[in-house]
Amino acid sequence: MTTKAKTHLTSFTGTIAATMVRGVAVMVKNVWKAWQARHDAAVLLEFDDHMLADIGLTRTDVMSAFATPHKMSERLEALARERRHASWAAARERIVEHAAHIGSIGGRA
Repeated sequence: MTTKAKTHLTSFTGTIAATMVRGVAVMVKNVWKAWQARHDAAVLLEFDDHMLADIGLTRTDVMSAFATPHKMSERLEALARERRHASWAAARERIVEHAAHIGSIGGRA
């Protein structure tokens, strides 16, 4: 084998090795992130229902997040955001109803 061929082979082998190392690093990173997400959700399960409600979640929300382990945080954030927006909408509706009721009382006097 010529020196030029050996250099090509060494370069090719180095490229394959570097690609494999990057692939393994990505897998390790993904496993680590999934483990962290599961750990964080497990910590949330230790909260009582009132504490979970304070952050806009229910125990069922946290349990359902385990069904999507690679996107747990995003799922929990979305659930809390949806619940918060629904709560705001309900509060606005109660205010409008209350204002209409007060207006109707004021009109009778």
